[in-house]
Amino acid sequence: MANITFINDCYTKDNLHLYMLHSDPGTRDLCVVFSHGMTGNLTEYFAMVWADKFCDNGIGLLSINNRGHNIMNNTHVKDSVDSVRIGTAYEKFEDCVYDFECGIEKAKELGYKKVILAGHSLGTNKSVYYYSQKKPDVAGIILASMPDMIAYELLYGEEYYNNMLAEAKANVEAGNPDKLVEVPGVSWVPMSSGTYVNWYSPGSNLDNIPVVRNPEKWDQIAELDVPVLTFSGGDEEDMYHHMDLIGEKAVKCPDFEWYIIPDTDHCYTGKEDECAELVLDWIRRKFL
Repeated sequence: MANITFINDCYTKDNLHLYMLHSDPGTRDLCVVFSHGMTGNLTEYFAMVWADKFCDNGIGLLSINNRGHNIMNNTHVKDSVDSVRIGTAYEKFEDCVYDFECGIEKAKELGYKKVILAGHSLGTNKSVYYYSQKKPDVAGIILASMPDMIAYELLYGEEYYNNMLAEAKANVEAGNPDKLVEVPGVSWVPMSSGTYVNWYSPGSNLDNIPVVRNPEKWDQIAELDVPVLTFSGGDEEDMYHHMDLIGEKAVKCPDFEWYIIPDTDHCYTGKEDECAELVLDWIRRKFL
């Protein structure tokens, strides 16, 4: 069983308080630094199953409560009584770099010799972006259920997408980027106009796993040059099941493995143990 410690002394380089959970195996050979997905938090159930399996095998897990946790949150600012409202509704995609940097720095501070970067859902888009921009010192990357975020919005039709983007842009141009728009698409939550424009504008950095439109070049995916493991649930939408295509676009990746876990959903409900064993097997074969 995992020996879990709550970490509350970490601040990002842009001075935001970042909570973490450390599942401590008692050794310091390898740690997985994990970032949850959209509206999630650091206690995703399947990740806690990972924590138990990992610790039993001498592997640490550092789960980050990234700034996009929950629909909205108030995050404390260092050396201040102030806080800023973020969460999924207000986050800027590119700021994920600060959260990952903080998590990896903490893993190194804890004494781990090797680090694996991991993300789930939106956390995979963030992982790909972070790695492509910063090339951190990580041994490998785990990408659990990689979403084509723009394709999700387009499921509601181009007219819907264009109207939503126009409304959000108009709010931003009017000096009201915090004005919420009701989004029935991928966000399924109220989202600020500024965030909608940041995420869903054509050419946005969020659009880094474009399996449905499949352009010739996937610039961020093409920068992955460490071993990658990716998988999705068999009951997820078809757009999650084109991991072979993603592997083709990861032209620098020396070792790309992908799997579909049958009869389960986006959070691997009922298959948490199978998911954990899949990840554990990959780590053992590649890094231990």
